[in-house]
Amino acid sequence: MKTSYFILIFICIPATLRTNDNLPNCKDALRDCLRPEVVWTRCYEDRITICILMTRMPIPNFYRWSVNSSNKAEERTNSGHRVHIPAHVLQRSKRNDSNSNDYVQITMAVLNSSLFKTERGTCVFWKDSENKNGEGDWSSEGCITTLIHGEFVCSCNHLSFFAVLVNSKLSVDPVNAANLGYISYIGSSFSVVFTTVTLVMYTCLRKGHSEQSISIHVQLTGALLFLHLSYLLSEWWVWREADGAEGHVCLAFGLLLHWALLSTFTWLAIEGFHLYMLLVRVFNVYVRKYLLKLSLVGWGIPTATVTACRFLGVYGIHSFYMTGANNGSSTDICWISSATDSPGVVVSYITVSGYLGLVFLFNTAMLGVVVVKLWGQRGEGRMWKDWATVLGLSCVLGVPWGLAFCTYGPLSLPGLYLFSIFNCFQGVFLFLWFLALSRKGRPEHSSVKDSSSQKMMETNFN
Repeated sequence: MKTSYFILIFICIPATLRTNDNLPNCKDALRDCLRPEVVWTRCYEDRITICILMTRMPIPNFYRWSVNSSNKAEERTNSGHRVHIPAHVLQRSKRNDSNSNDYVQITMAVLNSSLFKTERGTCVFWKDSENKNGEGDWSSEGCITTLIHGEFVCSCNHLSFFAVLVNSKLSVDPVNAANLGYISYIGSSFSVVFTTVTLVMYTCLRKGHSEQSISIHVQLTGALLFLHLSYLLSEWWVWREADGAEGHVCLAFGLLLHWALLSTFTWLAIEGFHLYMLLVRVFNVYVRKYLLKLSLVGWGIPTATVTACRFLGVYGIHSFYMTGANNGSSTDICWISSATDSPGVVVSYITVSGYLGLVFLFNTAMLGVVVVKLWGQRGEGRMWKDWATVLGLSCVLGVPWGLAFCTYGPLSLPGLYLFSIFNCFQGVFLFLWFLALSRKGRPEHSSVKDSSSQKMMETNFN
């Protein structure tokens, strides 16, 4: 799907127009208003209500006709738009001019959507900003959107610059949006609790130097704790401040959430790298100050990234739009700003979608290596244990994060539910994995010294 190319505008005015040589030419109305020193939408709306046709040649995408105010008005454009104006709307317009007769004149134009600097979608009208600087945004106030046989029907209680903007971004109806919200809040709350318990258990139970794999698991757990906690704080702040959420506090929460997400992705990649060192390299894998270097990468890359993004000014309110009964309503979060004048879209694609894609591909390949090795060592009674190992490693490697790429297209809604369930409860799954490893209570072995490859596999998965 793509953003609609044409913008539909219609304005009702009394048919008693003045004829004056000083009135603007309808053909030049748009050109005269596209100047940097004026608000072009207001200028154009004013001009086409009073402009005159100085040529008998039809003006492309411009329509004007008279209709009795007691009848409804309908018109189709060459570009396929259809306009329906009820009679009571024409009567209301007629009452604004006591000197008019029973007829009103309707002016309608179709404009290129590139004139409007926005990327949001639904049945909307253009609303100028209060600071009168020429900028604005689409608003769905007073409009109801209905999809009938693949066609959008917009029913609005006022007249202005109207459009149906179809956006490729995912929109969900309010019911599913509420369900996904509950899943996210409950899952993140559980993850905060269980990741905290995991960290406490690690602190209390470790004796001397713990295994490198366990230490990496714990740092991933810490990143997840920051992620879910910052998400809940960000949502709470927007709910608490309502319309006044935009500010330094929201910016800080957005930065923290971005940092925690990048930290989680980085530690997932480190999990995959560590598995590669153990299963592929096997011999001569000693690295001096290995955990220290991994920690510098795991926490340093996200910190450097969000510092650069902070100077770009990308953090603020991000709006997710919903379709359905509320027509264009949105839910907000302190995150990478969705404002059209912000480079947040590019930053989000590079640092979130792109980074996640690379981590997902690498870790999926590492999981494939594990499956191949387990298949080569298969034996009686090991099938269920092997499946449990693969499922546990899938969680540790963050494979369910790949469901983010299934939230588009025909499977978008099921993909969203699966993504929310698996990733919001990831802290719980990691706790169960850590608990299973702790119960084994094995001393640390060196995979180099193990002559049995099966023992090596079991040790490395720990």
